[in-house]
Amino acid sequence: MPVATKAELYADPRKRSLLLFLRAMSSRPGGLEKVAEDLIEMFPERLGSPTMHKLGMKPDRSYDTEAVKIIRAELGIGQRLSPIPLRGEQGGNGEPLTDAERRNIRQGVEKSLASDKGFFDELIEERVAELESSARLAKAEVIARQHPTHYPASAFVRWCDKAARQNLPSFLWEYCTNPKIRLVTTDESPQSVGRYEYLEGDLRFWNPETASLAYFHDLTGALLEYKARHEAQARAQFAETAVSKSVFGTLDRGLRSRKIVVVQGVEGIGKSFSSEAWNECHLGEAVFVRLEGIVTKTTFFQSLSSACGLASSVSQKSQEMQIRIRHFLERSGLMLIIDEAHRLFQQTERIYSHPELLNWVYTCWDQKIPVAMLVTPQFVSRMDEVERQTDWRSGQLKRRIVKWTRLPEKLAAEDLQAIARNIAPRYAAAMLGELVDFALPSRRQIDAMRNAMEAAESIAEEKGRKTPIFQDLLDGIADAQLTDQAMTTPLDRMRQSGGPTGGKRKGRRIANALPLQDDCSELGPGADSSAETEFTRTVTPSRGQRPQMAEPVLG
Repeated sequence: MPVATKAELYADPRKRSLLLFLRAMSSRPGGLEKVAEDLIEMFPERLGSPTMHKLGMKPDRSYDTEAVKIIRAELGIGQRLSPIPLRGEQGGNGEPLTDAERRNIRQGVEKSLASDKGFFDELIEERVAELESSARLAKAEVIARQHPTHYPASAFVRWCDKAARQNLPSFLWEYCTNPKIRLVTTDESPQSVGRYEYLEGDLRFWNPETASLAYFHDLTGALLEYKARHEAQARAQFAETAVSKSVFGTLDRGLRSRKIVVVQGVEGIGKSFSSEAWNECHLGEAVFVRLEGIVTKTTFFQSLSSACGLASSVSQKSQEMQIRIRHFLERSGLMLIIDEAHRLFQQTERIYSHPELLNWVYTCWDQKIPVAMLVTPQFVSRMDEVERQTDWRSGQLKRRIVKWTRLPEKLAAEDLQAIARNIAPRYAAAMLGELVDFALPSRRQIDAMRNAMEAAESIAEEKGRKTPIFQDLLDGIADAQLTDQAMTTPLDRMRQSGGPTGGKRKGRRIANALPLQDDCSELGPGADSSAETEFTRTVTPSRGQRPQMAEPVLG
């Protein structure tokens, strides 16, 4: 059963989110094996059977014969070939013999049968096998009398640790996909359903009454705590700025309202980084996808399929992927975050058709699938261009947008200081100040800091230093400045000065890249969803026809 289908069976949002969180973690380096290893390292106190937790597992704790038998039964450890045998218990075939013991037995048989040449070859191997079996049993009896009657708790803890490392990764896969394994926590009312007799292999250790494995107590509770710690760590590693607060607030609004939100900002302001950080804190509630430079219907749905953990090979047809993605998002309830969403529009000069990818995205609203689009100002200009050249209307998109956030074009000094401390924790205060002073007037501030840091590290490495010093940073800043000056065009200078960006091209209206205002708010009662401000659209003449004058178009 797919993870999203099993998640749909639970009304508790914590359990739904937990299953989808594990699905996301399974696609990361290490997969569920790393999750299992992290659980064992993070919650060593949860290792052990119910009786072990009841009696205590301190290093000086010792279990008597009756307790050992109960614990072995709980852990599925049999008496035969037991790694933890009690006094008088023997293995099924006795103890193995050493090479010297086997050699002495064979020499004795050969010597006893040496006088009877007619039966030597036939009887020697049979006689050796009989004597070796008797010797193994006798040796096992001697060793069995030496087994202890008590065992320290550490012996069972080591066994549970080994069993968890071997079996927990494969069990987590069953935990996410097998409908027979119910997700219950210790704070819920226990249900006397008994053990599932049809669970085999690693699943035989699962106890549905306590939501625990035989060797790991309260697995669901541990996974919920693991998820919470992962989210807390993601937040701690992220520098909070005015931009990140705006991005977090907008994405929170979209997740709560189950509608469409838009975050608009210039390149390099931090909208993508902030959105990825938010997604890391909501792994079981959202999926993040970044569009490629060339976006076609096939590449778009391949990117979405890969982000959702669905089949995305080159043999997959776009229509098939489209259907699977829609069903997955409907069942899972995940929020779809699309970075570089301005690429949903056609990037050609002449536009002859509707933006079908954007149409697919905004119709997710009809299935209550929340969507967040991260865009640059060109999103508005491309939308205006499509509307000017075709009969597509933006009103269907605008009426579905519950919030449009326009980010500032510059970060304040205190925000840059917070980012610098986060990305350069080894830098001294003076180096951080120099880095911020360099980035503050730059057009792409965060990129400027990273470029200067990379140059400083490269210079330090060339001089045999592992960590850059103050002079290395100054040299790195100078190197980054030269690169920035080489990339600065006359158009960039006009933008920085706030002047005009060039004259109008013949036959084309320059789009005003301002955020949508009136049409981006949620419609009130009785509002007309198709109402729009009147504007002028130039009708594109078809081949062989005379150009027509611009005509008014009413919403």
